[in-house]
Amino acid sequence: MLTFVGREGHLDVTPRGGQPSVITVDAAGRWLLPDYRGNRRLDTIGNLLSNPEIALMVLNQGNSKVLSVSGTAEPSFSPEDLRAFPEDEK
Repeated sequence: MLTFVGREGHLDVTPRGGQPSVITVDAAGRWLLPDYRGNRRLDTIGNLLSNPEIALMVLNQGNSKVLSVSGTAEPSFSPEDLRAFPEDEK
């Protein structure tokens, strides 16, 4: 689950899913999370551009453990970042 403060100041919670390794950590320690095709809206990018503060809750399907992280995020369209995820899922 990814939570943003939307442009109107309201919370926007977006479920995320995909491959088991949907979150990748790059060599610089940045967390990379793909924005796979969904409802053809740009809520995620729009929210990040207006306010980079996020909260992320990672649910482990194998057990009942939950990881909660908060910080700032920014959209990336760099080829290097995009290569971290399967082409057919983008």
